[in-house]
Amino acid sequence: MATPVPDAMASALRVTPIRIEVPPGDRFCAITLANDGDLPVSVQIRGFRWSKSEKGDDVLEPAGGLVINPTIVTLGGGMSRLIRCSLPRAEGAAENAGPESAREETWRLLFDELATADGPARPGEIRTLLRISVPIFRAGQGARADLAWEPSSRADAGSIVAIVNRGNRHARVLSIELVSAAGRVTLIRQGGYVLAGGRLEFAVPGGNMASIKEVRVRTEEAVFTASRLADAGDGR
Repeated sequence: MATPVPDAMASALRVTPIRIEVPPGDRFCAITLANDGDLPVSVQIRGFRWSKSEKGDDVLEPAGGLVINPTIVTLGGGMSRLIRCSLPRAEGAAENAGPESAREETWRLLFDELATADGPARPGEIRTLLRISVPIFRAGQGARADLAWEPSSRADAGSIVAIVNRGNRHARVLSIELVSAAGRVTLIRQGGYVLAGGRLEFAVPGGNMASIKEVRVRTEEAVFTASRLADAGDGR
């Protein structure tokens, strides 16, 4: 006899837009939080300074000067609410170096659904609380990404192709293609944000780094062949 599987129930929360790009010199932004479901939902909104680790994991740190209003909101079914945020002023070199040379600043807003005592409790039902993460970018005038690649290796992942951003603005990588000297193309359908000065790593299928002649990168804007950095971190 089959065992009944509990239903998973998630709230119908929605945010618009899903990414915020603040103009140079501006400090203010807004986002609409909507409840497309029938039941009331309470949500906490928090803001963090956002960076990436060497492995490409998100790093969230307290963001002084980032103000959000409101920070907790309850929405009835079909309701929406405008969430406003005020960013801190540009810091240090970013403030004094001029808009063309300043590195893009990045934050994330986290929208966390809060558990409620009067939530639905039908037999066999599991309540799933939702988290939505929204990136915020503020780049200087004329800022751009500059992507290159380098071979590397890690003890926990073997041979690695790292996409390195030498520019002062983020890029969103959708996929990469590894091209061998014989013209064989290996498509890796994964990606993510490469922040200014950051990197995004991809494990090389089969670990055969020596066969890679070039790397093609697909971003939201274009598909191009990335230049290769010096082999100092090759590991071969």
